[in-house]
Amino acid sequence: MNMYYLDELQHSGIIWLSLALTVISAFYSRRLWLAPLAVTLALAFLYGHLTLVGMGVLIVGFGATKGQAFLSGKLKILVQALVVVWCVALAAHLLPGFNNLHVLDQVNTGPQSLPFTLYLNLDKPMLFFALLLMLPGMVRQQVIPAGVFQSGANGQHFSVTGKAKPLSVITGGVGLIFITAFWLELILLELSLPNWWWLFAVNMLHLLFFTYPMAKF
Repeated sequence: MNMYYLDELQHSGIIWLSLALTVISAFYSRRLWLAPLAVTLALAFLYGHLTLVGMGVLIVGFGATKGQAFLSGKLKILVQALVVVWCVALAAHLLPGFNNLHVLDQVNTGPQSLPFTLYLNLDKPMLFFALLLMLPGMVRQQVIPAGVFQSGANGQHFSVTGKAKPLSVITGGVGLIFITAFWLELILLELSLPNWWWLFAVNMLHLLFFTYPMAKF
């Protein structure tokens, strides 16, 4: 049976909207994103999607991520290794304190599709901010010739042209995988548009917010 939890999305969706705005703010300042991130985490706590344990997990992880820059020698290597373990555990949903928003459960796009479940994650996006703390220049302003979109009166903007080739290679590689899978009949074409398509599109757009800055880097 198809299950939808759109009422919960209407109740808690402001958290992920704030999260998206936090990522956008990272394009404009290396520190500006800290304030909206704090608002996002506060909202997540108030709405029950982040517990005190989860808050502690983030504080310890972010602290270690930022603090390793001030260390040296074997201690720095040890802390960096622990940060990597923390990131992997966060990505695998192994750390406690996060209640990701469950919006779709065992839904089908059509008669030939497999059941699909969708969560809006709160823990995985924190990896992006950990990278910002470890690599502040990951998203950086650049000055380029006139005629390209500018972000402010100072003439600075965010260039993607310099990174277009790697991004094209990644996009082409993903496309090649799908073409090969279709040719081997590992996947089948099914033209359908479920009534929750917009939710999937929003989730993909939300994912793009996090992968695009890292692709630039």
